[in-house]
Amino acid sequence: MGRPMGRAADHRGDVSAELDPDDWFTLLIGPIQSSPSDEELEQVWRVHRDTIMGDEPVGGRRSMPWGWWRFEQGEDMPDHEQQAQRLRELGLLEEEAP
Repeated sequence: MGRPMGRAADHRGDVSAELDPDDWFTLLIGPIQSSPSDEELEQVWRVHRDTIMGDEPVGGRRSMPWGWWRFEQGEDMPDHEQQAQRLRELGLLEEEAP
Protein backbone atom coordinates (compact mmCIF):
# COMPACT_ATOMS: atom_id res chain seq x y z
CA MET A 1 0.00 0.00 0.00
CA GLY A 2 1.37 3.44 -0.92
CA ARG A 3 2.08 6.21 1.51
CA PRO A 4 -0.49 8.96 2.01
CA MET A 5 -0.20 11.88 -0.38
CA GLY A 6 1.86 14.73 0.97
CA ARG A 7 4.48 12.46 2.52
CA ALA A 8 8.10 12.62 1.34
CA ALA A 9 7.91 9.52 -0.87
CA ASP A 10 5.27 9.23 -3.56
CA HIS A 11 3.51 6.05 -4.65
CA ARG A 12 6.58 4.98 -6.67
CA GLY A 13 8.84 5.39 -3.63
CA ASP A 14 10.50 8.50 -5.05
CA VAL A 15 11.53 11.00 -2.40
CA SER A 16 10.14 14.48 -2.85
CA ALA A 17 12.35 17.55 -2.88
CA GLU A 18 10.04 18.99 -0.23
CA LEU A 19 10.30 17.55 3.28
CA ASP A 20 6.94 16.59 4.73
CA PRO A 21 6.43 17.85 8.34
CA ASP A 22 5.41 14.36 9.53
CA ASP A 23 8.60 12.83 8.11
CA TRP A 24 10.69 15.67 9.58
CA PHE A 25 9.18 15.08 13.02
CA THR A 26 9.67 11.31 12.77
CA LEU A 27 13.32 11.74 11.79
CA LEU A 28 13.84 14.04 14.78
CA ILE A 29 12.27 11.95 17.55
CA GLY A 30 11.74 8.48 16.07
CA PRO A 31 8.86 6.51 14.61
CA ILE A 32 5.36 6.66 15.94
CA GLN A 33 2.52 4.24 15.25
CA SER A 34 1.69 5.56 11.76
CA SER A 35 5.28 6.13 10.58
CA PRO A 36 6.59 4.78 7.28
CA SER A 37 9.00 1.83 7.20
CA ASP A 38 12.67 2.21 8.12
CA GLU A 39 13.54 1.78 4.44
CA GLU A 40 11.31 4.70 3.45
CA LEU A 41 12.58 6.82 6.32
CA GLU A 42 16.17 6.11 5.35
CA GLN A 43 15.45 7.33 1.80
CA VAL A 44 13.99 10.53 3.23
CA TRP A 45 16.94 10.90 5.62
CA ARG A 46 19.49 10.57 2.79
CA VAL A 47 17.75 13.28 0.75
CA HIS A 48 16.92 15.68 3.60
CA ARG A 49 19.75 15.02 6.07
CA ASP A 50 21.28 18.50 5.77
CA THR A 51 17.92 20.19 6.30
CA ILE A 52 17.16 18.10 9.37
CA MET A 53 20.65 18.50 10.84
CA GLY A 54 20.64 22.26 10.30
CA ASP A 55 23.67 24.53 10.34
CA GLU A 56 25.07 23.62 13.75
CA PRO A 57 28.32 21.66 13.42
CA VAL A 58 28.25 18.11 14.75
CA GLY A 59 30.94 18.90 17.34
CA GLY A 60 28.79 21.62 18.88
CA ARG A 61 25.74 19.43 19.40
CA ARG A 62 24.83 17.71 22.64
CA SER A 63 22.12 15.63 20.96
CA MET A 64 21.32 14.29 17.51
CA PRO A 65 18.08 13.51 15.71
CA TRP A 66 16.76 9.96 15.64
CA GLY A 67 17.58 9.65 11.91
CA TRP A 68 21.25 10.35 12.59
CA TRP A 69 21.45 7.68 15.27
CA ARG A 70 19.60 5.11 13.16
CA PHE A 71 21.02 5.76 9.69
CA GLU A 72 24.45 7.30 10.35
CA GLN A 73 25.46 5.38 13.49
CA GLY A 74 23.36 2.26 13.06
CA GLU A 75 22.29 2.24 16.68
CA ASP A 76 19.27 3.12 18.80
CA MET A 77 18.99 6.71 19.91
CA PRO A 78 20.12 7.01 23.55
CA ASP A 79 17.91 8.76 26.08
CA HIS A 80 18.30 12.52 25.91
CA GLU A 81 20.39 12.58 29.10
CA GLN A 82 22.77 9.95 27.68
CA GLN A 83 23.28 11.45 24.22
CA ALA A 84 26.08 13.85 25.17
CA GLN A 85 28.01 11.03 26.84
CA ARG A 86 27.61 8.77 23.80
CA LEU A 87 28.67 11.57 21.44
CA ARG A 88 31.72 12.13 23.65
CA GLU A 89 32.54 8.38 23.45
CA LEU A 90 32.30 8.62 19.66
CA GLY A 91 34.69 11.61 19.66
CA LEU A 92 31.95 13.85 18.22
CA LEU A 93 31.37 16.23 21.11
CA GLU A 94 33.75 19.09 21.60
CA GLU A 95 34.94 19.29 25.16
CA GLU A 96 33.63 22.26 27.08
CA ALA A 97 36.21 24.84 28.14
CA PRO A 98 37.01 24.73 31.89
